[in-house]
Amino acid sequence: MPKFWICTVWFCLIARTTVFIAVANDDFDSLRRVMTTLATDTAKVNFCYKAVQPEILRPQKDYDALLAFAKEGVELAKSARYTKGEAELTRAIGVCYFYSSDYTTANLWFHNALDLCKNINDIDGAAKNYYNIGQCFFILSKYHDALDNFLIALSLKKEAKGYVLDVYGVIAITYNELKEFSKAEEYNLEALDIAQKQGVINESVMSLIRNTAINYGNWHDTVKATFYYDRAIEIARQVGDKVTEATSIIDRADMNPEDKQQRIQSLVKASQLCAECTQTHHAFPLAKLYKIIATHYDDLNMPDSSEFYIKKSIAPSSLSLQSNNKIILTDNCLNAVNLYFKHKKYSKAHEMCELALSVATDNGFENMQADALKWLRRIYAIEGNYRKANEITEKYDILKDSIDIKTTREKISQIKQQFEFEQHRQTKLQSQENALIREHQRNIWLMIVIALAVITVVIIALSRKRLKKANAIISSQNAQLTDLVKFKQDVTGMIVHDLKNPLNVIINLTRSVPEGKRLLLVHESAQRMLNLVLNILDINKYEDKKLEIHRRDIYLNELIAEVMAGMKLSMDSKQLQFSWEPQDKIMLSIDCDLVRRVLDNLIVNAIKFSPPAETIGIEAEKIDSEVRISVSNIGSSIPPDMQEAIFAPYGRINREENNGGAKSTGLGLTFCKMAVEAHGGKIGVVSGEGKPTCFWFSLPV
Repeated sequence: MPKFWICTVWFCLIARTTVFIAVANDDFDSLRRVMTTLATDTAKVNFCYKAVQPEILRPQKDYDALLAFAKEGVELAKSARYTKGEAELTRAIGVCYFYSSDYTTANLWFHNALDLCKNINDIDGAAKNYYNIGQCFFILSKYHDALDNFLIALSLKKEAKGYVLDVYGVIAITYNELKEFSKAEEYNLEALDIAQKQGVINESVMSLIRNTAINYGNWHDTVKATFYYDRAIEIARQVGDKVTEATSIIDRADMNPEDKQQRIQSLVKASQLCAECTQTHHAFPLAKLYKIIATHYDDLNMPDSSEFYIKKSIAPSSLSLQSNNKIILTDNCLNAVNLYFKHKKYSKAHEMCELALSVATDNGFENMQADALKWLRRIYAIEGNYRKANEITEKYDILKDSIDIKTTREKISQIKQQFEFEQHRQTKLQSQENALIREHQRNIWLMIVIALAVITVVIIALSRKRLKKANAIISSQNAQLTDLVKFKQDVTGMIVHDLKNPLNVIINLTRSVPEGKRLLLVHESAQRMLNLVLNILDINKYEDKKLEIHRRDIYLNELIAEVMAGMKLSMDSKQLQFSWEPQDKIMLSIDCDLVRRVLDNLIVNAIKFSPPAETIGIEAEKIDSEVRISVSNIGSSIPPDMQEAIFAPYGRINREENNGGAKSTGLGLTFCKMAVEAHGGKIGVVSGEGKPTCFWFSLPV
């Protein structure tokens, strides 16, 4: 091998070793010194990315120094016009903010990285950014937004084995949060099918199987839940994950909580698996598992076993001094306080509470510190030390106020960051839109310049043709205008006619008419006039805004009977009669005035178009969650092509051939459609030659 290549390989090995050592110790000055030895900016950007790549980032790093180093790399990539490196480092910065729990800022950087990936058609990078954006939305409880991004990420990288399984898993979890359990099951099972076909057996598959088992457990399908717990246990054994195996054994036993013996056996087996784990590698999950075991033994009323595992969950050998382990140590201590307090072992509860308070105070876990103070206050009160209980209360109140203030500030900061993020996005979208507009304008001007020459040549020839066409349009418009004027005159005449009839009845009343009947005639005629006026007003008002509904409860039978009673004189004048059988009491929540007018309009139409001495049928039936009301009469039929048009404003047909010249303005049916649809119902007509005409409408119950 030539010396040049030997030196190159040797340098690469040294550089790679330097990267991992420097990152492990947060020594970014060493990394900068190594970068200065590289020949090109592209090489320097790649070196920077290796030091901060998202796939190896973990919590508990010096993120300020890491972010500064990564941002230097971004600026270097910009100056070198190395978009790929800029996109990768931008995503790495987003991951840094994500691990720092600044999810809004992280989302902004992921979107920037996504835009860069789209510019260079980097499908792999785009998929990763969609996935990261989905994670941010998920943690912020914006599950619909998270789901949209996860689904896009899946569609872009459906061929990648491990990646696809992870995305399927988060999609299933997101569907669970949205309470769409069938979709969650679908994605879990599809992912498991893919894993089986690809022969993949790893932690991702194990997690998917456990999620499936948990889902079936939530649905109380113990057979399927037990089946998938058994599969999870089997895979945990294959990959050597004793903690997951133990947890799955406990969860499986919980499917039959009444089988105390089985639950005890599962706890014994889980305890044996815990004993086989290496403490240094399993400190965090072991501590959580010991807590679960202790809680289960307490639930089984076995306080001695519960206390044994309480001690193991907080033993120094089970937890190191890392920050995350201090959190679980504090949580386990508080759990121990709860169990000891439950069994009235107040001295031990006091001891655990003091330990939890000490660790929480030293590490700034304010919420846990508040919980510890609440427990300590109760313990001092039970011990009769009210002075200490009062001191603890004062400390708790001060701490609670501080937590509330910080929470408020964090919410304000989050809202501010979200506003800045949206503002930045809108600015970028506006900038892109302006660029497209400018490009579009340039194209338009170019097309105008080219087209002007052609237009100049043909304009004279087209002018005559346009003139003829314009004349034809004017003639057509004149004809339409003439028709509209005639239509207006017809409608005005019919409205006046409809108003004249009830007025004549009122005016021509004589003393020979009995007073009671005279009042009924006046009332019924005035009601017809009022209905017509209200129909005109409501239809004009409906063109501007939705009809207002004022609901109240009423029995349907009462409403129909009231409308029928108001039609008595009109029915008697044509020797008509009603066919109506009251149904079981059906309660409706409706605008009674509007629905009464709907029934009134339909029955008036039926009277108007019915031959004398016929029957008008009224029916009502409840179908599922709605009630359907119909009014039918014998008379001339409505042509099929007009059965929808009659509900349009002023839509009407003349059916006077067999009905003594009866006409209609069409306003009544338009109002009916308007009022029924405002209630969330439907309206229609059934009519055919030789059959009764039936108008129907439905209302929600």
